[in-house]
Amino acid sequence: MEDDQAFDDEAAEPAKGPGALSVECTAQDGAIIIDNVHYYADANQAFATTPEASHARVDAYPGPSFSTLDEDLQVLMEQYLEERGISQGLAVFTPDYIDYKEQKEYQRWLKSVKGFIDL
Repeated sequence: MEDDQAFDDEAAEPAKGPGALSVECTAQDGAIIIDNVHYYADANQAFATTPEASHARVDAYPGPSFSTLDEDLQVLMEQYLEERGISQGLAVFTPDYIDYKEQKEYQRWLKSVKGFIDL
């Protein structure tokens, strides 16, 4: 589907607790579809950019598929994300911004190629 745009919410540190959540979502038809929610007991594991941290994230238990969770828990997680701006507005904005960004990158690329050829 062309309107599906996947994005990963970098990691949201809750106000309580030392850990972090990483949420895999898809913006589809003006809605946020949560695919998976990863919990990290150590927030550094969620944010670190070292190869070791990346490997540890891959090895960590990803949790169950969001759609298999209890419906009440799904609603609570959706509310949690909406309170943090992961909402219908973001789902509408994301595909438009991706198109805009792609167009700007394409124009930059054309200009660079033209500059190279015209030398």
